Amino acid sequence: MDTVHMSAHMSASADYRTARAELAAAERQLRAAAERVAALRGALPPGPEVDPGTPLTMAGGKPVTLGGLFGPHRSLVTYGLRFDEGWERPCPASAMWVDGLDALTPHLAERAGVAVLAPASPGQLAAVVARRGWSWVPVVSSQPSDLVDRLGLRAGAGAGAGTGSGGLMSAVTVFHWGDDGRVRLHWQATEGAPTPTPAGGATDAGSLDFLCAAWGLLDLLPEGRAAWRPTRQDRPLPRR
Repeated sequence: MDTVHMSAHMSASADYRTARAELAAAERQLRAAAERVAALRGALPPGPEVDPGTPLTMAGGKPVTLGGLFGPHRSLVTYGLRFDEGWERPCPASAMWVDGLDALTPHLAERAGVAVLAPASPGQLAAVVARRGWSWVPVVSSQPSDLVDRLGLRAGAGAGAGTGSGGLMSAVTVFHWGDDGRVRLHWQATEGAPTPTPAGGATDAGSLDFLCAAWGLLDLLPEGRAAWRPTRQDRPLPRR
């Protein structure tokens, strides 16, 4: 057993100490696996090209290009918010994801461009930004382009339209501006069923939970996350 775990749990039962030692070993294996995955991800060869001049629109209505979201950086991280044109509101779980990303943006922006991307109209997005109090992360409509479709983020025709529960998939996408002056898709992961990707093949039917702090913290509880799902459509004012 690690010394830190032994000293923290000397008053615990023998069964607890044994189980905690087994868990500590598994946690070390998980960290090692995560480091290996990060190294493999960073070593990916150049991906498919994406036009940096792709026209987009800020939630406030100002035109911008994909390249303009990089700022002074060579890499850009975008989160695809599940909020489509004509939907009344975004997917609550996807909006919770942005709650966390918004708080982290001042830190992340020291290293890379960061933005939230959705096919909903700029006006729809502006209303959500105001309602949820997002103040740091740039929120961008993919209109007037078809970028969301070219990234393969539509799982099918509008099932659940109006509720944010179908059709559109959430995603984390990393773009990189290479030494050759070209912007390429470096890495992408989606939430939900496999979908075609610009590089060919399909994305994994995986989860973005490992990138969202809320799920990781809930998994620390003895009861875990259970059947809990986010339901909030706004963010309450902070307690003072």
